[in-house]
Amino acid sequence: MHEGDLLDWLSVAAVAAAAVTASCYAVRLPSRRGGLLLLAAMLAFLAVDDAFGVHERVTSTAAAALGLNARGDILFLLPYL
Repeated sequence: MHEGDLLDWLSVAAVAAAAVTASCYAVRLPSRRGGLLLLAAMLAFLAVDDAFGVHERVTSTAAAALGLNARGDILFLLPYL
């Protein structure tokens, strides 16, 4: 995490808990399993990204490789696409 304070960790915990909850509902509701598993995967990715700064690292690496250091901030959407 870039800041690493208590509120950041609580945010990660809340999103991770939502991912676990969606997974549990997927087990209990077979008719909606596909959508709930997709939701769980998306929430898990967001929790990991928030905890470890994945998109910041990917953005800075891609910007350096492309020679866009001044404009590298526009690449922050890359991991989400």
